[in-house]
Amino acid sequence: MRTMKMLVILGGHSQEKDIIFNVMSEIIETAEEIGVKCQTFYFQNNVTELLDYIDDFQPDVVSNAVLGEDGMNGLMDLLRIPYIGEKVFGNVTTNRKYLTKLMLKDAGHNVPNGFLMERGNQWQEITEKMKGRGISFPIIIKPNNMGSKIGISYVSSECEVRRAFENAFQYDNKVIIEGFIEGRELSISVILEDGRVHILKPIETIHEDRSPDFMINQKCSYIEATELSDSLHQKIQKLVEDIITEFELTSFFRIDMIVDSNEEPFVLEVTTAPGLSSTSVFPKAALASGISRKELIKTLINSALIRDEKYL
Repeated sequence: MRTMKMLVILGGHSQEKDIIFNVMSEIIETAEEIGVKCQTFYFQNNVTELLDYIDDFQPDVVSNAVLGEDGMNGLMDLLRIPYIGEKVFGNVTTNRKYLTKLMLKDAGHNVPNGFLMERGNQWQEITEKMKGRGISFPIIIKPNNMGSKIGISYVSSECEVRRAFENAFQYDNKVIIEGFIEGRELSISVILEDGRVHILKPIETIHEDRSPDFMINQKCSYIEATELSDSLHQKIQKLVEDIITEFELTSFFRIDMIVDSNEEPFVLEVTTAPGLSSTSVFPKAALASGISRKELIKTLINSALIRDEKYL
């Protein structure tokens, strides 16, 4: 049997670069353990060089880890090469958190009350807009286009606003300000494979503190969520189905949400490139669902091959 070959494309200038590089190292290690031959290519905005490398290596599947490059998966579609991850539409819409929020709200789903501010706005304007939208402290301030909880602040009073505002603008030209919702923070991980929807065990995030830096420092632990009612499970099932349709999702993704005291889920964000390191939420959800790390990576590769054979 011919050895399967996977090309991992790295690059980009995002603040998440170091995190992604570490994650991809773990993915490569696991893929090689299941018999996949892996090679890496560092993309430096030279498409011709990338095409030459692809022509030489002839990969069966690609894993794109070029940060801030929404078009890379589109290029793979043009080249008719299967790839792990979401199609262009799903990536573009979910990478812009405020756009995700608007689409979810328009579809009738609960999202935290919030608004978008661009670089150039004065931080003092935040409290004025909060009053206009009926938002009170505490609030969350976060970059519009950033993952890994980078640049996110929990703000409990007006005196903390400026620092959080300036922190978020280090990572993006647009930031989201939204009301904080008290409740359980759940992550729902989903794998789409050959038309089947696999909803993995919910994972709950437990924060050790709520200082202004608690999200930046990621002082939290992840546990399997328990004591979820049948009604909440049904709401989650419906939410997953609607998000798949709304964002035209075809691969794997994670929904982060707050479930309030009335068991109403409020979607914080939809992530189509969830972390896959051994300490990330998605592999923890897989393990809680009886899926080993090797089985997870194998499933994601097979899902890409099956999907793109049908798409292409």
